[in-house]
Amino acid sequence: MSIAWAAERRRLLPATAALFAAALAVLPLHAAPLSVEALAQLCDSRDWAACEQLAARLELGEGLAEDAPRAALLYGRACDAGYASACTSLGFLHESGRGAARDPARALALYQRACELGDGFGCEWLARALEEGRLSAADPARAAKLRERACELGTRACRLKALQQAVGRWLEPCEQGDAAACEQAGRALEHGDGGREPDVYRAANFYAQGCDAGGAGSCLALANLYDAGTGVYRDLARAADLYGRACDGGNAQGCRSLALLHETGEGVERSAQRAGELMRRACALGDRDSCQAR
Repeated sequence: MSIAWAAERRRLLPATAALFAAALAVLPLHAAPLSVEALAQLCDSRDWAACEQLAARLELGEGLAEDAPRAALLYGRACDAGYASACTSLGFLHESGRGAARDPARALALYQRACELGDGFGCEWLARALEEGRLSAADPARAAKLRERACELGTRACRLKALQQAVGRWLEPCEQGDAAACEQAGRALEHGDGGREPDVYRAANFYAQGCDAGGAGSCLALANLYDAGTGVYRDLARAADLYGRACDGGNAQGCRSLALLHETGEGVERSAQRAGELMRRACALGDRDSCQAR
Protein backbone atom coordinates (compact mmCIF):
# COMPACT_ATOMS: atom_id res chain seq x y z
CA MET A 1 0.00 0.00 0.00
CA SER A 2 1.44 3.34 -1.05
CA ILE A 3 2.27 6.18 1.34
CA ALA A 4 -0.12 8.37 -0.67
CA TRP A 5 -2.98 6.02 0.07
CA ALA A 6 -1.95 5.87 3.71
CA ALA A 7 -1.95 9.66 3.82
CA GLU A 8 -5.44 9.82 2.40
CA ARG A 9 -6.65 7.23 4.91
CA ARG A 10 -5.24 9.36 7.70
CA ARG A 11 -7.37 12.25 6.44
CA LEU A 12 -10.54 10.41 5.44
CA LEU A 13 -11.00 7.44 7.78
CA PRO A 14 -12.15 7.99 11.40
CA ALA A 15 -8.92 6.97 13.07
CA THR A 16 -6.37 8.75 15.21
CA ALA A 17 -2.74 9.13 14.20
CA ALA A 18 -1.58 6.63 16.82
CA LEU A 19 -4.05 4.01 15.67
CA PHE A 20 -3.19 4.70 12.07
CA ALA A 21 0.50 4.17 12.64
CA ALA A 22 -0.20 0.80 14.20
CA ALA A 23 -2.76 -0.32 11.68
CA LEU A 24 -0.81 0.63 8.58
CA ALA A 25 2.61 -0.61 9.64
CA VAL A 26 3.86 -3.18 7.13
CA LEU A 27 7.65 -2.93 7.41
CA PRO A 28 10.04 -3.67 10.29
CA LEU A 29 10.40 -0.55 12.41
CA HIS A 30 14.09 -0.18 11.61
CA ALA A 31 13.72 -0.52 7.84
CA ALA A 32 14.82 2.55 5.90
CA PRO A 33 12.82 3.67 2.83
CA LEU A 34 14.48 3.29 -0.56
CA SER A 35 15.83 6.40 -2.24
CA VAL A 36 13.95 8.03 -5.09
CA GLU A 37 16.75 6.95 -7.47
CA ALA A 38 16.52 3.33 -6.33
CA LEU A 39 12.75 3.33 -6.71
CA ALA A 40 13.04 4.78 -10.22
CA GLN A 41 15.50 2.07 -11.26
CA LEU A 42 13.30 -0.68 -9.85
CA CYS A 43 10.23 0.80 -11.51
CA ASP A 44 12.03 0.87 -14.86
CA SER A 45 12.69 -2.85 -14.39
CA ARG A 46 8.95 -3.43 -13.87
CA ASP A 47 8.93 -3.70 -10.12
CA TRP A 48 5.36 -2.49 -9.73
CA ALA A 49 5.56 -2.05 -5.97
CA ALA A 50 8.45 0.35 -6.53
CA CYS A 51 6.44 2.20 -9.19
CA GLU A 52 3.60 2.67 -6.71
CA GLN A 53 5.95 3.90 -4.00
CA LEU A 54 7.57 6.35 -6.42
CA ALA A 55 4.14 7.54 -7.53
CA ALA A 56 3.16 8.07 -3.90
CA ARG A 57 6.19 10.28 -3.30
CA LEU A 58 5.45 12.27 -6.42
CA GLU A 59 1.84 12.74 -5.35
CA LEU A 60 2.85 13.96 -1.89
CA GLY A 61 6.08 15.74 -2.87
CA GLU A 62 8.17 13.62 -0.48
CA GLY A 63 11.84 13.77 -1.38
CA LEU A 64 11.19 15.39 -4.78
CA ALA A 65 8.96 17.99 -6.39
CA GLU A 66 5.24 17.24 -6.25
CA ASP A 67 4.02 15.96 -9.61
CA ALA A 68 0.54 14.45 -9.43
CA PRO A 69 0.19 13.94 -13.23
CA ARG A 70 3.37 11.87 -13.32
CA ALA A 71 2.15 9.97 -10.25
CA ALA A 72 -1.04 9.13 -12.14
CA LEU A 73 1.00 7.76 -15.06
CA LEU A 74 3.02 5.52 -12.76
CA TYR A 75 -0.07 4.29 -10.93
CA GLY A 76 -1.54 3.56 -14.35
CA ARG A 77 1.47 1.49 -15.45
CA ALA A 78 1.33 -0.59 -12.29
CA CYS A 79 -2.45 -0.97 -12.48
CA ASP A 80 -2.30 -2.07 -16.13
CA ALA A 81 0.19 -4.73 -15.05
CA GLY A 82 -2.28 -6.03 -12.47
CA TYR A 83 -0.87 -4.37 -9.32
CA ALA A 84 -4.11 -4.03 -7.39
CA SER A 85 -3.43 -1.24 -4.92
CA ALA A 86 -2.11 1.01 -7.69
CA CYS A 87 -5.54 0.77 -9.29
CA THR A 88 -7.07 1.98 -6.03
CA SER A 89 -4.68 4.93 -5.86
CA LEU A 90 -5.32 5.85 -9.49
CA GLY A 91 -9.05 5.62 -8.85
CA PHE A 92 -8.72 8.13 -6.05
CA LEU A 93 -6.90 10.56 -8.35
CA HIS A 94 -9.67 10.29 -10.91
CA GLU A 95 -12.29 10.74 -8.21
CA SER A 96 -10.57 13.80 -6.73
CA GLY A 97 -9.29 15.25 -10.00
CA ARG A 98 -5.71 15.48 -8.70
CA GLY A 99 -3.20 14.73 -11.44
CA ALA A 100 -5.86 13.17 -13.64
CA ALA A 101 -9.13 14.27 -15.19
CA ARG A 102 -12.00 14.04 -12.75
CA ASP A 103 -13.92 11.03 -14.03
CA PRO A 104 -16.40 9.34 -11.65
CA ALA A 105 -17.05 6.43 -14.01
CA ARG A 106 -13.32 5.78 -14.43
CA ALA A 107 -12.77 5.99 -10.67
CA LEU A 108 -15.56 3.49 -10.05
CA ALA A 109 -14.12 1.12 -12.66
CA LEU A 110 -10.67 1.34 -11.10
CA TYR A 111 -11.98 0.61 -7.62
CA GLN A 112 -13.86 -2.34 -9.09
CA ARG A 113 -10.71 -3.64 -10.82
CA ALA A 114 -8.66 -3.21 -7.64
CA CYS A 115 -11.24 -5.15 -5.66
CA GLU A 116 -11.35 -7.94 -8.23
CA LEU A 117 -7.54 -8.12 -8.15
CA GLY A 118 -7.64 -8.54 -4.36
CA ASP A 119 -7.05 -5.09 -2.87
CA GLY A 120 -9.23 -4.70 0.20
CA PHE A 121 -9.10 -0.92 0.07
CA GLY A 122 -10.38 -0.99 -3.48
CA CYS A 123 -13.41 -2.93 -2.20
CA GLU A 124 -13.73 -0.55 0.76
CA TRP A 125 -13.65 2.59 -1.39
CA LEU A 126 -16.06 1.10 -3.90
CA ALA A 127 -18.41 0.24 -1.03
CA ARG A 128 -18.23 3.80 0.29
CA ALA A 129 -19.04 5.22 -3.13
CA LEU A 130 -22.05 2.93 -3.50
CA GLU A 131 -23.29 3.67 0.01
CA GLU A 132 -23.16 7.40 -0.56
CA GLY A 133 -24.21 7.40 -4.21
CA ARG A 134 -21.05 9.40 -4.81
CA LEU A 135 -19.91 8.04 -8.17
CA SER A 136 -23.08 6.31 -9.33
CA ALA A 137 -26.56 5.48 -8.09
CA ALA A 138 -26.54 4.33 -4.46
CA ASP A 139 -26.60 0.56 -3.93
CA PRO A 140 -26.51 -0.23 -0.19
CA ALA A 141 -26.97 -3.98 -0.66
CA ARG A 142 -23.96 -4.28 -2.96
CA ALA A 143 -21.97 -1.97 -0.69
CA ALA A 144 -22.56 -4.32 2.26
CA LYS A 145 -21.26 -7.29 0.27
CA LEU A 146 -18.20 -5.30 -0.78
CA ARG A 147 -17.43 -4.42 2.84
CA GLU A 148 -17.57 -8.11 3.70
CA ARG A 149 -15.17 -8.81 0.84
CA ALA A 150 -12.86 -6.03 2.07
CA CYS A 151 -12.65 -7.68 5.49
CA GLU A 152 -12.03 -11.10 3.92
CA LEU A 153 -9.08 -9.55 2.11
CA GLY A 154 -7.72 -8.22 5.38
CA THR A 155 -8.21 -4.55 4.65
CA ARG A 156 -6.73 -2.33 7.31
CA ALA A 157 -10.09 -0.65 7.75
CA CYS A 158 -11.20 -3.81 9.58
CA ARG A 159 -7.98 -3.86 11.59
CA LEU A 160 -8.62 -0.28 12.63
CA LYS A 161 -11.91 -1.32 14.20
CA ALA A 162 -10.27 -4.22 16.02
CA LEU A 163 -7.55 -1.94 17.35
CA GLN A 164 -10.10 0.60 18.49
CA GLN A 165 -11.81 -2.09 20.52
CA ALA A 166 -8.51 -3.18 22.06
CA VAL A 167 -7.01 0.20 22.98
CA GLY A 168 -9.75 2.74 22.30
CA ARG A 169 -9.60 4.65 25.58
CA TRP A 170 -5.91 5.45 25.14
CA LEU A 171 -5.98 6.48 21.50
CA GLU A 172 -7.01 10.11 21.77
CA PRO A 173 -4.63 10.99 24.64
CA CYS A 174 -1.80 9.14 22.84
CA GLU A 175 -2.48 11.15 19.68
CA GLN A 176 -2.31 14.32 21.77
CA GLY A 177 1.18 13.42 22.97
CA ASP A 178 0.41 11.62 26.24
CA ALA A 179 3.36 9.20 26.43
CA ALA A 180 1.80 7.24 29.29
CA ALA A 181 -1.33 6.59 27.21
CA CYS A 182 0.81 5.32 24.31
CA GLU A 183 2.59 2.99 26.72
CA GLN A 184 -0.71 1.68 28.09
CA ALA A 185 -1.98 1.05 24.57
CA GLY A 186 1.22 -0.80 23.74
CA ARG A 187 1.01 -2.98 26.83
CA ALA A 188 -2.65 -3.81 26.15
CA LEU A 189 -1.67 -5.04 22.68
CA GLU A 190 1.53 -6.77 23.76
CA HIS A 191 -0.16 -8.77 26.52
CA GLY A 192 -3.55 -9.29 24.87
CA ASP A 193 -5.67 -7.52 27.47
CA GLY A 194 -9.33 -8.50 27.60
CA GLY A 195 -8.68 -12.02 26.34
CA ARG A 196 -7.57 -10.81 22.93
CA GLU A 197 -4.73 -12.32 20.96
CA PRO A 198 -1.47 -10.45 21.70
CA ASP A 199 -0.28 -8.21 18.86
CA VAL A 200 3.33 -7.45 19.73
CA TYR A 201 4.28 -5.88 16.41
CA ARG A 202 1.60 -3.22 16.65
CA ALA A 203 2.36 -2.77 20.33
CA ALA A 204 5.85 -1.80 19.21
CA ASN A 205 4.43 1.01 17.12
CA PHE A 206 2.64 2.48 20.12
CA TYR A 207 5.80 2.14 22.23
CA ALA A 208 7.72 3.98 19.51
CA GLN A 209 5.22 6.84 19.57
CA GLY A 210 5.33 6.96 23.36
CA CYS A 211 9.12 6.97 23.36
CA ASP A 212 9.20 9.81 20.84
CA ALA A 213 6.82 11.71 23.13
CA GLY A 214 9.35 11.44 25.95
CA GLY A 215 8.05 8.37 27.75
CA ALA A 216 10.94 6.49 29.35
CA GLY A 217 8.69 3.49 30.02
CA SER A 218 7.81 3.23 26.34
CA CYS A 219 11.48 3.46 25.37
CA LEU A 220 12.26 0.62 27.78
CA ALA A 221 9.39 -1.54 26.55
CA LEU A 222 10.44 -1.08 22.91
CA ALA A 223 14.08 -1.72 23.80
CA ASN A 224 13.10 -5.02 25.42
CA LEU A 225 11.34 -6.09 22.21
CA TYR A 226 14.41 -5.31 20.09
CA ASP A 227 16.66 -7.00 22.64
CA ALA A 228 14.64 -10.22 22.52
CA GLY A 229 13.57 -10.02 18.87
CA THR A 230 9.91 -10.20 19.87
CA GLY A 231 7.51 -8.72 17.33
CA VAL A 232 10.41 -6.97 15.55
CA TYR A 233 13.73 -8.10 14.16
CA ARG A 234 16.36 -8.51 16.85
CA ASP A 235 18.59 -5.43 16.81
CA LEU A 236 20.87 -4.97 19.80
CA ALA A 237 22.24 -1.64 18.59
CA ARG A 238 18.70 -0.29 18.38
CA ALA A 239 17.92 -1.80 21.79
CA ALA A 240 20.98 -0.10 23.27
CA ASP A 241 19.92 3.27 21.87
CA LEU A 242 16.46 2.86 23.34
CA TYR A 243 17.80 1.71 26.71
CA GLY A 244 19.90 4.86 26.69
CA ARG A 245 16.86 7.02 26.04
CA ALA A 246 14.99 5.28 28.85
CA CYS A 247 17.95 5.81 31.17
CA ASP A 248 18.22 9.48 30.22
CA GLY A 249 14.52 9.74 31.08
CA GLY A 250 15.16 8.51 34.59
CA ASN A 251 14.28 4.83 34.14
CA ALA A 252 16.53 2.69 36.33
CA GLN A 253 15.92 -0.52 34.38
CA GLY A 254 16.96 1.23 31.18
CA CYS A 255 20.29 2.18 32.79
CA ARG A 256 20.82 -1.36 34.13
CA SER A 257 19.98 -3.04 30.81
CA LEU A 258 22.35 -0.74 28.93
CA ALA A 259 25.06 -1.47 31.50
CA LEU A 260 24.68 -5.19 30.85
CA LEU A 261 25.12 -4.66 27.12
CA HIS A 262 28.30 -2.66 27.76
CA GLU A 263 29.57 -5.50 29.94
CA THR A 264 29.23 -8.00 27.07
CA GLY A 265 29.83 -5.64 24.14
CA GLU A 266 26.57 -6.63 22.46
CA GLY A 267 25.21 -3.84 20.30
CA VAL A 268 27.62 -1.33 21.87
CA GLU A 269 31.30 -0.97 22.65
CA ARG A 270 32.46 -3.26 25.45
CA SER A 271 33.38 -1.01 28.35
CA ALA A 272 33.59 -1.98 32.00
CA GLN A 273 33.93 1.70 32.90
CA ARG A 274 30.75 2.68 31.11
CA ALA A 275 28.92 -0.32 32.53
CA GLY A 276 29.94 0.73 36.02
CA GLU A 277 28.76 4.28 35.50
CA LEU A 278 25.39 3.06 34.31
CA MET A 279 25.04 0.62 37.20
CA ARG A 280 25.73 3.44 39.65
CA ARG A 281 23.12 5.59 37.95
CA ALA A 282 20.59 2.75 38.06
CA CYS A 283 21.33 2.34 41.75
CA ALA A 284 20.80 6.04 42.37
CA LEU A 285 17.48 5.75 40.59
CA GLY A 286 16.38 3.01 43.00
CA ASP A 287 17.36 -0.30 41.40
CA ARG A 288 18.68 -2.42 44.27
CA ASP A 289 20.17 -5.14 42.08
CA SER A 290 22.32 -2.52 40.41
CA CYS A 291 23.55 -1.33 43.81
CA GLN A 292 24.82 -4.82 44.56
CA ALA A 293 26.46 -5.13 41.15
CA ARG A 294 28.48 -1.91 41.32
